[in-house]
Amino acid sequence: MWGESGRRLGFPREFGRCPGFQAICTFADDFADTKGELLNGYFNVIKSNETRQSARDQKTELTQAGLN
Repeated sequence: MWGESGRRLGFPREFGRCPGFQAICTFADDFADTKGELLNGYFNVIKSNETRQSARDQKTELTQAGLN
């Protein structure tokens, strides 16, 4: 009733009644292996964006303090 990815991620069965959630799980089943490469890739992009933003913030702070 709901995708294998949902079971692997530990979502409760109630989510299986939502067509949107089922579509997401089906998509994840099609493109991710049991290691969750799709989700890992997604979170790596988020982490990378946060790292770049942090570097920009630090440079701004140094510039404002007159240290750069």
